[in-house]
Amino acid sequence: MNNRKTKTFMILALVLAIGLYLSDQKEQTTQATSNEIVDVIVIDQAKHDAALKEQAEALANRDPIIIDIENAVNNGNITTATVLRNAQLNTDAKNADSKIAMIYLQWDRKNDPAQTKKMLQMYSARLANEIGKHKNVSEIVVFWEVPYHVKDQNIAKFNYSKKNNDWIVDKEWFAPVIR
Repeated sequence: MNNRKTKTFMILALVLAIGLYLSDQKEQTTQATSNEIVDVIVIDQAKHDAALKEQAEALANRDPIIIDIENAVNNGNITTATVLRNAQLNTDAKNADSKIAMIYLQWDRKNDPAQTKKMLQMYSARLANEIGKHKNVSEIVVFWEVPYHVKDQNIAKFNYSKKNNDWIVDKEWFAPVIR
């Protein structure tokens, strides 16, 4: 009987020792992992700070006209269903101090062709009035893509110019699908 108690005691002691050993190993692994994570975060934070600085410098060098185009479209000033695909400024060949704003938009609404045409005319006029506030913009060209009608192709183009301090449509073009 005494021998049996001794064996039971030794087995319990062994289980307890193994448990303590494994517990200590887990704690060391957790500490090592925590240290590694802290190191990774520090490295990522440094990269993040560098990226933010680079973005800030890029923003500081951007043309205010482009920024206003992005804000007008992305802040829902034109319509909430509009995505700015591209915006660029070209120098006006008639006047080196003037810019031509080239704006490429995508409108994602499901309307019949006549309604789509009316909405694109209205949204283009709003955008022209917003961007036309810049004194050095002489012309605005707005291109529209409407995937509901035709995928990956422009279906409308509006050319605006300034006449007597008002922005007027010089030319409009519509794809046959919305004429």
